[in-house]
Amino acid sequence: TGVRISGEGENLAIFWKASGTSDSPPPILEPGSPSLQHRWEIFQGILSHTQLFSGSSVLQIGLRPRDAIPLFALGAIALGKASFARVYTPDWGYQALRELGALLAAKGSPDLLRVPRDEDFRQISSDTSASLWLEAGRNEFIRSDVVLALGATLPLALGCLGLGTIGEVVALLRQLATTALVLEWVEPDACREDTGEVPGNFCGLAARREESYSREALLTALNTNFEHIIPSQTGASDIWICVGPKFDDRDKLRITEVPLPIFKSDSEDSKNDFKPISSTGFLWGGAAFTKRVEAADDRLRKITALFVAIKEAMFLKLFAPDFACAPKLLGQQVGRAPPWSLVAMERLHAPDLLSHMRSISMLDDLVELLLASVDLLTCLGHHGVRHNDLWAKNVLVLPRSGDTHTGSSQGNVASSVRLVAIDFEAAELLLPGLYDVHDEALSFGSDGSPLSRARDFLRSVDVRAAELPPLVPNFNLIEGHPSEVTADLWTDRRMLGAVLEHHLLHKPITQEIWKLAQ
Repeated sequence: TGVRISGEGENLAIFWKASGTSDSPPPILEPGSPSLQHRWEIFQGILSHTQLFSGSSVLQIGLRPRDAIPLFALGAIALGKASFARVYTPDWGYQALRELGALLAAKGSPDLLRVPRDEDFRQISSDTSASLWLEAGRNEFIRSDVVLALGATLPLALGCLGLGTIGEVVALLRQLATTALVLEWVEPDACREDTGEVPGNFCGLAARREESYSREALLTALNTNFEHIIPSQTGASDIWICVGPKFDDRDKLRITEVPLPIFKSDSEDSKNDFKPISSTGFLWGGAAFTKRVEAADDRLRKITALFVAIKEAMFLKLFAPDFACAPKLLGQQVGRAPPWSLVAMERLHAPDLLSHMRSISMLDDLVELLLASVDLLTCLGHHGVRHNDLWAKNVLVLPRSGDTHTGSSQGNVASSVRLVAIDFEAAELLLPGLYDVHDEALSFGSDGSPLSRARDFLRSVDVRAAELPPLVPNFNLIEGHPSEVTADLWTDRRMLGAVLEHHLLHKPITQEIWKLAQ
């Protein structure tokens, strides 16, 4: 029996041979792509150092799909006799890795593979936004004896964590490593911003950061943060084994939390007051920021440090005036020193996609849901928006009102329900240009396009596009049986289609749904 996990064209097969004894045999690791096989041959010698790995905990950091495939973390267990492994990914990788860990446990290896999110008892809300950042306050839950920062981890950390120099990135990695850091250097061209190598772009290494991304700066940072640096050159990549973290400057690197403003009640009726319903965090530029969600009876507002909330407000504004497939924007606020933002929207009291599917018992209802799904995708495209996070919890099902139009065209066939997407923090414009600084400065007046309307909105709130945090999850996993985990869902159509296919056919939410889908 076995399982396969894949991402960005790379895939790893993990399987077990039958054993005639009561002892559980260790899993066998087989890289399924030439490039991953080549990297496996390179790293086997390093992972076989039992003096480094024996009895140790190992953390593999995966900020993009190919780096999140847990070959090297599990390899440290198989070859180096590590005690267990953690794999840190943003939220997109959580479900697949969690199910892989459960499968390993079912095969007799409990706690062999751990997911940091499950070890954090302070998790307040499961409805967290996908993010490329290490979440605030998570360091103690992912700190391990040996940290593996391989592939594009170093340039992505510099490009996406809001840290100014490669020295700050190495200092952050040092805080996670109790004993050693195994770090791989890749050339800047391998992960430059807007290369197009990865659909939709993982923030990448912006041109303005390239001059600070150099071998010389890296070696200086490694010698500053570790007692012993052991190089291992492999041709295409340079690998360093860094042993003995230094902590003399801990006070200089302490993470500080930036508070959010507290708002006074705007109503004498306590029933209409906003009440907090969730709070989550993320790390940016060495500071821990918080996102707070508050709700009243018919209103909802998000308050975030930086301009995460104002980014969502910008996208909601694009759906005005009808807001056929998005919550109605009620207002926004921006503050500085420190920067924060607020978005207020209507609170939709409606079931999400899965809850609605549980109530379906007739074929007509299922057909209407599928038609409404096409309408949602058409509506998003009509307004120039790619949502990027169309999972079941982010899609609400409402009755269609007579004056609601989505811009779709299904002939004379119409659905009695409509789908509304929520949580646009990770959205993108379908057409590029929002972050073009020169074009932005020269562009005045609106031509009615989504790009022009987005720029007009940002001018109205005095926020530059470059100040919007690039929360863009480009790697998504279908929740479900881990024997086939896919990572290549780059569009809203493929993402929502995969969710529907999964819950209708592969893992039906009810027996009635399965019969109707057949």
